[in-house]
Amino acid sequence: MIELSEYEVHEMERFYFCLERGDVYSIYADSINLAHLFLKILATLVPPTFGTYRFKNNTLDFSDYRNLLPFKRKIGYIAQGASLLSNRTIRMNLLLMRYYFENSLDIELDEDALKLCKIFNISDKLDKRVSEIDLMDIRAAILVRELIKSPELILLEFPEDYISYNLFEPFVDILKNIISKEVPLVFISYDKKFASDIANKTIILTKNGPKFY
Repeated sequence: MIELSEYEVHEMERFYFCLERGDVYSIYADSINLAHLFLKILATLVPPTFGTYRFKNNTLDFSDYRNLLPFKRKIGYIAQGASLLSNRTIRMNLLLMRYYFENSLDIELDEDALKLCKIFNISDKLDKRVSEIDLMDIRAAILVRELIKSPELILLEFPEDYISYNLFEPFVDILKNIISKEVPLVFISYDKKFASDIANKTIILTKNGPKFY
């Protein structure tokens, strides 16, 4: 699915990483900052100082963010670093990626998207601006936005903190259904039960680079 060859960023020494369909990696790190960094690298948010990022044999060009958009739409990035446009409604935020790629503003949320909005309790907030809703609803909206991409890769950061307690179990059920279709997942979590239930591989992160098991 993705391959990072001779990859180097300022905070981490050169490394190699390959992610295949069905891989579910749990991250263990010397520091939270390293875990954040690794997820951001996979999300194409940190350009390399050296090396190559390939997504399904396509070599990514970091020279212009627009070159990365076709690949970003295939990556579900559910983390505190993700955000919404504050001057737009929730509905518009959910549809922005489709507006761009389909080159039309006459698009509505489909049935699957509306179902997710209902599950995560934002159906009645779709026409509110981001500034008019609370933090947990914003995070729920980001979660829905990333899931409706039908992502080919999911990156997940501390779901037990990111998602409201009452929504955690429905989210885990959805996530398990997604990874049952061999969509790869890389995540970090303090929840040992969550990690042991879904992970089939492990990443150990140090400043000398990652090790994989």
